[in-house]
Amino acid sequence: MLSVVIPCLNEAENLPTLLKRLNYISESKNLELEIVVVDDCSTDDTNEILEKAKVTYSNISLSVIRNAKNIGIYKSWRVGVASAKNDLILLMDGDLQNQPEDLALMLEVYRSKSCHAVQGVRVNIDNEDPIRTFLSRNFAVLLRFFTRINLQDPKSGFILSEKVALQASLDKIVGFRHPQSFIALGLAWDGYVVEEILTRFDKRTAGTSFLKSKLTRTVIESLFDLVKAREFNKFLQVGNDQLSTWNLKQRLKLKLYFWTMPFHAWNIRRSTIFKLYHLLETEKFTESEWNVYQDKKLTKMLNHSQKNIHWLKKSNTVNGPKSNYAKLSGFPLLEKTDLKELGPVPFMDFSNKYKTHRIATSGSTGSPLIVFADREQLEWRFASTLRALMWTGWKIGDKQYRLWHQKIGMTRVEVIKERIDAAFLRRKFIPAFEFDDKKVHKLLMEISMTKPFLVDGYAESLDYLTKASHQLKDLEIPAIMSSAQTLTTQTRNILERTFKAKVYDKYGSREFSGIAYQCGYGPWFHIMADSYIVEILVDGQTPANPGQVGEVVVTDLNNKLFPLIRYRIGDLATAVDNAENCKCGRNMPRIGNIVGRTAALIVTPGKRVLPGTFFAHFFKDYELIVFQYQIVQDTKDAITLKFVKGRSYSDSGFEKLLISLSEFLDGMTLNIEAVDVIPMGRTGKRSPVVSLISIE
Repeated sequence: MLSVVIPCLNEAENLPTLLKRLNYISESKNLELEIVVVDDCSTDDTNEILEKAKVTYSNISLSVIRNAKNIGIYKSWRVGVASAKNDLILLMDGDLQNQPEDLALMLEVYRSKSCHAVQGVRVNIDNEDPIRTFLSRNFAVLLRFFTRINLQDPKSGFILSEKVALQASLDKIVGFRHPQSFIALGLAWDGYVVEEILTRFDKRTAGTSFLKSKLTRTVIESLFDLVKAREFNKFLQVGNDQLSTWNLKQRLKLKLYFWTMPFHAWNIRRSTIFKLYHLLETEKFTESEWNVYQDKKLTKMLNHSQKNIHWLKKSNTVNGPKSNYAKLSGFPLLEKTDLKELGPVPFMDFSNKYKTHRIATSGSTGSPLIVFADREQLEWRFASTLRALMWTGWKIGDKQYRLWHQKIGMTRVEVIKERIDAAFLRRKFIPAFEFDDKKVHKLLMEISMTKPFLVDGYAESLDYLTKASHQLKDLEIPAIMSSAQTLTTQTRNILERTFKAKVYDKYGSREFSGIAYQCGYGPWFHIMADSYIVEILVDGQTPANPGQVGEVVVTDLNNKLFPLIRYRIGDLATAVDNAENCKCGRNMPRIGNIVGRTAALIVTPGKRVLPGTFFAHFFKDYELIVFQYQIVQDTKDAITLKFVKGRSYSDSGFEKLLISLSEFLDGMTLNIEAVDVIPMGRTGKRSPVVSLISIE
């Protein structure tokens, strides 16, 4: 279950107590421990004590490795870790300064959080040596400054880590004079998540520290290590092999973009670049590596949710090795009506310390609602978005047009930051709900002259472009990305033919952002498996067979503040055979065609085109007044608004909604019909926008 690796040199006075306490922890916590002691040529009674302990402590598995010569702590770590039989390892010294009892807390944190390692932050109760404490703390400050990795106590060698991650870190820190200061930095550099907790650090009561007689030499050597530590600063590097096609200017601009994030992003830190690097590595995973990766994140998320989320506390406990579906099957399906009727409190973890972000869903099913996301989830979803853009061949600085709602629902500060962000990325927003013939013609003229690399936007808006594209010739766009509604085969073919473009489709929602993306090599969608598990279920319980249409159920692996576990998003999709390899080489799980996401276009008498997504974003700000809505256009001059009253409905509030909505309708007649329920359509969804007129 857990291997404890202890390198030691002349610790005969400390080892009996240390092993006794570890044995007690094993018995009291019912924890299976393997103790690997690496004796680095001790000259005291260490050997005899260890042989005796093998007999005395039968509850623990104790193995002893004796080095033929003194090789130092770093090489002793590598020997001990390589010999360990378990996938989870605790590194600790044999001097009893770190408390073995803290391993139980570290193990609990590892199991409850989506991390790969837990490091003990040393709290010195007795303040044994103020000079050493001063030097240690200031060295830690310098390490954070030089590496830009924000660990509170990067020098701590008291670490619980997954074996694969730990071995990678030990390989990376070769060449340092005092590598014990760089284990956690090596983990963080590779994209592994390191949690830190406070642990007690006592003064040494027996034995002799090697630092006692070599303090000056150690300080000087540490300064050389400090210079070498700059290699852990990713902002000073040109990137990894996934960015090899980018020139130096583009790679530096990417780093500058993240470094300046406080000026153009909210709730997203500059360290999100590390998540992007991590995602560029995980997409190389084999199928078996994906299974292990997702299993660990899912287990931690389910355990965390059962412990902290009232809604899930009565769900079946996750025990033993099970498939992802088997683990999830013990949890109820989460309905949107549950979130609406019960409110957010039963679904939130109020102990979560990450900054929260309120998300008003666009309500593509005609029923907007409020969910929340923590900073971690926002950062992972943003990194996934950038990775998906890179799949199209996009590089930072390439011109991009986005057909989007842009300012609806944003605060003034968010609008300003959005403009700065757009300027940095050379991205231009075209309000998707302001389309008319003149504006579309102007847009096509601009595209013809500026030649953007990428155009992304709502499928309806892209469809409208194809209907007007005959006005100009020689239009060429390398990449087009569609989102929000289902991109029809007809629209895709016209886009590819008209703009000579490679067309990519995105499947997502406001709750999760991009759930799955097309890679350009097949009709299917690659699930962002770093962040989500997607089930395709028949009858709400049975996994669909390849080629079979089922309901999409999504589990978020990152959002610990507001865990959406087995969330019925309201869509239907086709299951695919994941055993069939994709030509792009990515082994992420896939889903097929999305069914039931096509919304209509509403055309006003003034020829303004309002995509269904416009209404979705409009009504999300009135979710307390309107529980559900449906827009129906049956004549060219009138639409009917059917709506179910929300829990805070008022005549005055509804009147303000109508006045605001009328501003976009160009004098169109707006009929109102209050109903008790809006029925489901044949696809299993409520269609929020229905057009019964033909559009030329």
